[in-house]
Amino acid sequence: MARGVIDIEGMNSPEMQSLKNTKTPDDIPFCITK
Repeated sequence: MARGVIDIEGMNSPEMQSLKNTKTPDDIPFCITK
């Protein structure tokens, strides 16, 4: 995929929505932002 191209269908897939809605664990050894 070319740089700067956003896969809108992929971003709205059920799998991606599940990842977006998952709570980030509190015990990970690094910072993450959703």
